[in-house]
Amino acid sequence: MRQYNPREVVQVAIDVEHNGEHFYGAMARETNNKEMKGLLMFLKEQETKHAVTFQKILEGIDEFILTETDAGGDYDAYFRAVASLYIFTPQVIKEKIEKGFSSDMEVVAFAMQIEKDSILTYLALRKYIVPQKQSVIDAVIHEEEMHLVRLTAMRDEMIAYTNKQK
Repeated sequence: MRQYNPREVVQVAIDVEHNGEHFYGAMARETNNKEMKGLLMFLKEQETKHAVTFQKILEGIDEFILTETDAGGDYDAYFRAVASLYIFTPQVIKEKIEKGFSSDMEVVAFAMQIEKDSILTYLALRKYIVPQKQSVIDAVIHEEEMHLVRLTAMRDEMIAYTNKQK
């Protein structure tokens, strides 16, 4: 079973954000819906901001991360489980962008899944953060939760519009 060191743990978070940034930018360029484009550009900017936050954590790793003995075996096993699922995400995003989406609704559904996966990853990472510094990752988790809320609202608006057209 793969072992992760603290730097790799934070690097996964940085990669999550760069993948989201790439996805949202690509989808913003593809859509003709002004509201959708605005939301996707906002999410792209947020992902960039989060990557910077995680880069700062990486640069001050000793200040933020628990040692392996402090974190305990359960944290490591949990993170391995989350990370092993996440490893496939960059390839899936690339394939989805290349293949394209049949509708803005499909883009929103996929974006919602990305946000859920990000939240799961950061909740796993949070267990590696020293208690005094957890507010940094809590802020990122909260923003990701708000992204999910905004995407859900966009999906609901699309559903309502579609139902109104029938």
